[in-house]
Amino acid sequence: MNYSELQISFDWLQLYLKGCYTKSEKYTYKKLDFGTRIFQIVEEIYKDKIFIGTICYSPLSKILRPDCHIIKFDNKLLYFDYLFDFIDEFLHDHSFEVHGITRLDLAIDFNTFQNNLHPANLILKFLTNEYLRVNKGKYKLIGEQFFEQTFQYLRFGTNTSEVSAYLYNKSIEMKQKKFKQYIFNKWQAQGLDTDMNVWRLEFSLKTNSIRVDDKNTGEIWVYSYLNLRGKSFLKALFSTLLYNYFRFVINDGCKKKARMKNVELISNVTYDFDLTHITLHEDNGRMDKIFLRMIENFNCEMRENKQWLSDELSEEIVKFAQKKRLDHYYYDRVCKEKKNNANHTETPDGDTFL
Repeated sequence: MNYSELQISFDWLQLYLKGCYTKSEKYTYKKLDFGTRIFQIVEEIYKDKIFIGTICYSPLSKILRPDCHIIKFDNKLLYFDYLFDFIDEFLHDHSFEVHGITRLDLAIDFNTFQNNLHPANLILKFLTNEYLRVNKGKYKLIGEQFFEQTFQYLRFGTNTSEVSAYLYNKSIEMKQKKFKQYIFNKWQAQGLDTDMNVWRLEFSLKTNSIRVDDKNTGEIWVYSYLNLRGKSFLKALFSTLLYNYFRFVINDGCKKKARMKNVELISNVTYDFDLTHITLHEDNGRMDKIFLRMIENFNCEMRENKQWLSDELSEEIVKFAQKKRLDHYYYDRVCKEKKNNANHTETPDGDTFL
């Protein structure tokens, strides 16, 4: 499997948008009967009766900007050659600007790894410690047992991880769940043997705070919507993810993995890039959470007397929560508790009523 010949696919694209959401006559909109934990309104968007994606807006918390929107584009759209032309037109038609990427899944499809190493055998050798993964971490395995064990899925990372790596049998998945003709057509155009099982190596990114640094030239590539168009950036990003999250060595008994020989999964792949995590936040602790609760209690008292002071204080609370990476804690715990307390008023006898 030669890296220069691989085609990197988008399998999930979710963007954080800013703007006034000016609706266009070129599209149709279907408001759903439910919201989310964070947004009040969820809509499906269609163009020429073709489903484009789902957009969420009208945030419930002041932590998020009132003009923020999250859109997840339909999977089928991601495999079209004109993807970015279509998205650019959509953004223009709705007066949106891209503020960030909230989730991106990058994938390559293949029959076997380099030197005809079957993906299922890679999983087996990992489980028997013949191959060692370079980095530590949790993993999830799915397989079947008849007369012998067969493995179909291996994931490193959890649902809350900023980056997760997946290796799984895509052919089996499409047989068991939903057959996608547009993916099958891409396999044929790519020259894959569709009579054999096609496997997929996929990386899921749920962070916007990374960049790719070229170790040779010093060039810095920002992880952004604009850079997703460039094949050079995608290959640099994918090879860096491969190096950091899906690299194995042959266990020869040495105590240090750095001295062990790498397992060559893909030929001609170069690791000339570093993945840098950008930290714009401060660490938090128990006292920060206590302070956040205390200042919110005080803020609730201020709302009854001095609304203008409460508004200013609310802004500072939000800034503090974001700086300390406590925004989810603030919304999920502090704000919800205050809302529940406001809906239940205690009587002199100790009973509550709505």
